Amino acid sequence: KYYLKKTDGRMQIDLGGIAKGYFVDLCKGIAEKYSLESCLIDLSGNLYLYGGGLKSGGDWTVGIKNPRPRLTYSEALRDYVAAVSTAGNRSYVTGGDYQRFYYARYKDVVSEAQLLAVCHIINPKSGLPVGIKYDEETNRYETDYDAVCMAVVSAQNSALCDAYTTAVAVLGLQEGAKLLKDNGFDGLIFTNPDLKYDEESYPPSEDGPTPTKKGRGKMKTVGSWRFMDGYDNYKTDYEAV
Repeated sequence: KYYLKKTDGRMQIDLGGIAKGYFVDLCKGIAEKYSLESCLIDLSGNLYLYGGGLKSGGDWTVGIKNPRPRLTYSEALRDYVAAVSTAGNRSYVTGGDYQRFYYARYKDVVSEAQLLAVCHIINPKSGLPVGIKYDEETNRYETDYDAVCMAVVSAQNSALCDAYTTAVAVLGLQEGAKLLKDNGFDGLIFTNPDLKYDEESYPPSEDGPTPTKKGRGKMKTVGSWRFMDGYDNYKTDYEAV
């Protein structure tokens, strides 16, 4: 057993990082209890594919959306970066910086590089949100284009997938991939693409500036993934490494 002890009464434990996955696993238990042949459990993006595919009874098809542009833009702009074919009785969980975040900028902002997307995942070592780093030369915070912007983790236990997506986002591309491999999880890890913006869009709207050009991020696969023909659009925005 492990025990946690707090020395400050103001501290609280937030289990939000695994709550959705935990309840997905409870729903899977209900499906087992009533001997369902097949069902799709979807709790705000945490998926569990129970049994065979709903239409064919065979494999399932899972679409993976591009984390860019972020959620504040029109959903129609976010295309699928890949689609995979998979057997059932597995969970697929995504996590990253593209849904829960807000924009911050310095008052004298003059370029898109100084527009910061502050996400909900905090790196415990640096104390900074994932995707932001501190530049000692300029004495400013800036976007970290080597940071993980989305991690997709697949295994049978959804709560563990939830936990690992957050861990991968904090650890980064290489260390995150090693963590998944060492513990037997399948994963897709995407790093932050270098978005360019039209300067005429400044000052940015509440939804942020409009992207006009993209620099490619990186995508790393861990484990076995069966990409479907014609659904490998990740090659446009991400370089496989």
